[in-house]
Amino acid sequence: MEHEPGADEVYDRQIRLWGVEAQRAITGARVLLIADMGESLAQEVAKNLVLAGVGTLLLCTHGVDAQAATRCRGVFGDDVMSFVANMCDMNPLVKHVHSVVLDDYFVNNDCELGAEHPPSVSALYHYDRAGANEPVAPNVVCRVGLLFDLVALKLARYCRMTGVAYMGGMSFGPFGCFLTDAGENRVYSIEKRELFKGAEEKIFTVEEAASFQAFSACRDARWETAPRRSLAAFFVVQALEAFEKEHGRLPSSIDAQHSGDLESFRMMAKQLAQQQGLDDKRVPWDTLDECSRSAATSMPLVSAILGGAWAREIIKLVTGQDKPINNFYFFNAKLVHACVETIRD
Repeated sequence: MEHEPGADEVYDRQIRLWGVEAQRAITGARVLLIADMGESLAQEVAKNLVLAGVGTLLLCTHGVDAQAATRCRGVFGDDVMSFVANMCDMNPLVKHVHSVVLDDYFVNNDCELGAEHPPSVSALYHYDRAGANEPVAPNVVCRVGLLFDLVALKLARYCRMTGVAYMGGMSFGPFGCFLTDAGENRVYSIEKRELFKGAEEKIFTVEEAASFQAFSACRDARWETAPRRSLAAFFVVQALEAFEKEHGRLPSSIDAQHSGDLESFRMMAKQLAQQQGLDDKRVPWDTLDECSRSAATSMPLVSAILGGAWAREIIKLVTGQDKPINNFYFFNAKLVHACVETIRD
């Protein structure tokens, strides 16, 4: 009969993995994840947070792009309630996995970005069931979906104003990315090693700080001098956003119904390049063509790798241990390669 680890065994394992102070921070952490919880990327992020022992995981399906339901589905159920039921058995230390509803301010397209925002961070969400406690500010807010649509920009702006870290990410075909805004002067600790006389090595901890760009500043970044690696990643994301805004969906020229997407997406990318002052030779046409075929789908491999990296960054932000990615992570499954860039205006 297979042995099921109890709460004490799981806690002991996590203490050895993270350390006492870090595990206390993880156990007390609250993470709000806004996503279609049937989608594989959302499930991978949430699963890794549950395995790490994040004390409270709040799951919200409001404010998710409509096309999410057509992408790769996860193995833990096809909706938020099925997922919650599966997660509650995965780690006995995780006491709260709840379904919540995002405040109307964030999902109402008639409410502009600069409009009055909710009066407190507790107004970010409310519980999707009767008898639950009042909302409490999360440590990190994450959204799986387009990086720069109105919902994302309102969430990112609100989180920055209230001192809550915000992360947005998406997968598109063989590619995936996430972007982080953890605010200004985010303090973290790192270990350093020094050799002393007699070859004795000493390990000590130092504190450092990082400042992150706002999402709106990243969206408006200029690319005429950007290195090709970051250009290929971020330019494609912006082109996908432009296509979705025009057509209400991501490109999928592999589908016979949308065979014209390749030409349409190329034309839109060319217009974007002209707006950014980019020469045609610097435009990543191969990556764009691949996205025109398969951006509306997602791959389990991409979801697994991206979800693991994303969850690890959340743990860094919650514990204050190790240097966080500042601020853009991009994974390319075709090259089996990930890159980290700092996007600035």
